[in-house]
Amino acid sequence: MRIDQHSGTMGRITKLDIQLDHDIDAHYHFRPGENISGKVLVRVIDGEEILRYLRINFFGMGSVSWKDELAKTFSAEETYINQTVTLAPLVPGEKMVLPSGWHEFSFSYELPLELPSSFIGKFGSVTYVVKASAEDGKTVTISSEPFLIANKDFPFSAMMLNESVERTVSKRYWSKYRTGKVTAKLSLKRQGFAPGDDMDINAEIHNHSPKIIKGLHAMLIMHSTFYAQNSNHTHVQVISKRNDKWEMARGEGRHWSNAELTIPTYAPESKLEGCDIIDIHYELVLKVEIETKKETAKELWVSVPVLVTPVQSQTENGVRRRQRSQSEMGRTIDRKTLESLDIQKLLDLQQEYEDTEFGYSRPVNDGTLRINPLFRQNTPEDHTLENDLFENTKL
Repeated sequence: MRIDQHSGTMGRITKLDIQLDHDIDAHYHFRPGENISGKVLVRVIDGEEILRYLRINFFGMGSVSWKDELAKTFSAEETYINQTVTLAPLVPGEKMVLPSGWHEFSFSYELPLELPSSFIGKFGSVTYVVKASAEDGKTVTISSEPFLIANKDFPFSAMMLNESVERTVSKRYWSKYRTGKVTAKLSLKRQGFAPGDDMDINAEIHNHSPKIIKGLHAMLIMHSTFYAQNSNHTHVQVISKRNDKWEMARGEGRHWSNAELTIPTYAPESKLEGCDIIDIHYELVLKVEIETKKETAKELWVSVPVLVTPVQSQTENGVRRRQRSQSEMGRTIDRKTLESLDIQKLLDLQQEYEDTEFGYSRPVNDGTLRINPLFRQNTPEDHTLENDLFENTKL
């Protein structure tokens, strides 16, 4: 390539690609403050091409949008990165002549220290992209490549993450001339977990009521709250679930000991530190399914808070994650129908990120359509508790 007056046959750019350099174990997952580097590949055919400029832009933003019951739209945006670097020509005002063939331009950029983690939700997202643009005086050719950010910062202390949580709820039921209470106790030995970790659930259920308990359901629920124009909107999703279909009559009970429920590897961290328009928190819910003839009757459920830390590599947490099937993911519930657990179908489909062994994700670039598990419309079969995880009791 050279910088001079053009005298040959006019060519044209037919390909503009971005290739990111990355550690094979990181899978395009960058940390704030790290260098993001790579190269831009330009293909020219049919002669020489006069290149006025080749630029690369690093862009990251958060956005939210929803409509209320009156169809009023609420939206907000915030920008985290917007940095443009000129790769060619290096002298302003000059033009570069590219002969036919492939041409390679390297780049490197140090990411800011304060960036929120990547997130895709139903009413908002945090996304990052590298965009290259080339102009020859007539047309502008553009190419883009998304990348993921995993934040290291977390607003909760190690003491809080390792703190145990426990809650007990009782509710009275009637049947003709008899009455009695159903009591449910739910506990975790610690409330902090990383994506891919297993929660060891302990629970006790006692049925002193005349009603029959039809089964138990443990659910990890993600609450995503979106903020815009002095208003907010919360979306509630069941992202992990398992069932214990066991009937309990009056005087019977049930005990769970270290029943495992997995934190999905795609779960974003609690709070989503660094983003002011999206907030995320989790709770573990145990629903006690009570036999009733009234469809509007509320079931008994008890919950404890769960903290999800940022995704970490094996070297960062020193723990090898146990991998479990996530076939039960993708159920979504409306906040108003949480207690009845009516599953609503989602209409929005988003790009899925492929799970990897230690909770990392990477974009899928093989041309096939992938769906984010948080937006999956199908309803897979629920996972059932193994027999060695619970026992029956007589009161």
